Parts: sequence; structure tokens; C-alpha cells
Amino acid sequence: MPKTKATGRPAVYCTPACRRSAEYAIRRAQILLTRAQRAQQDAALRVAMSTSAWDIKDAEPRAAFWEGEVERLRTSLRELLEQVGTQDDESTPGTTDPRP
Repeated sequence: MPKTKATGRPAVYCTPACRRSAEYAIRRAQILLTRAQRAQQDAALRVAMSTSAWDIKDAEPRAAFWEGEVERLRTSLRELLEQVGTQDDESTPGTTDPRP
């Protein structure tokens, strides 16, 4: 087992399958967040550029929806990032105490 440094973040041991799974979930969450942020920006622009009451009435709920969706996805991404390295499987080196 490699020696740990006295400073910095602790070493995280994870199997390649665990890493791939975590990377996939994080990448997917980032893509969804980017799409939601674009939709939120488009909805806010539509509210700002609306000239009739009907357009504003239609655009405001969309802007509110996308604002909530962006916040939900940010929270989801934060949770995924906090879980990285905590869901190792049994074959991961360094996670079990070799002493009896």
C-alpha cells in the first residue's frame, strides 16, 4: 500500500469499474446541468424580451421551472461528488484492515 502524504487530500482507492461508474454518473449530471442552464437562460431571455402580456404569462412559469431544475441538478451533482470514493467494492485495495 502506498504511503500517504502528511498534507493534502487522503488517497482514495477505487476499482476501475467503480471509477468508470462514478465518472459516467458525474459526466451525465454535468451534461444535464448544462442543458438546464441553457434552457433557464433562454426562458429568462424570453421573459425579458416579451412584449405582450400573453408572452410573459407563458414565459414566467417556464423560467421558474428551469430555475428549480437547475438548483435540483446542482444539488444532485454535489451529492455525486461527495460520494466519490465512498462506495468502493470489496476488491478495492486499502479498504480492509489486513490485521486480525
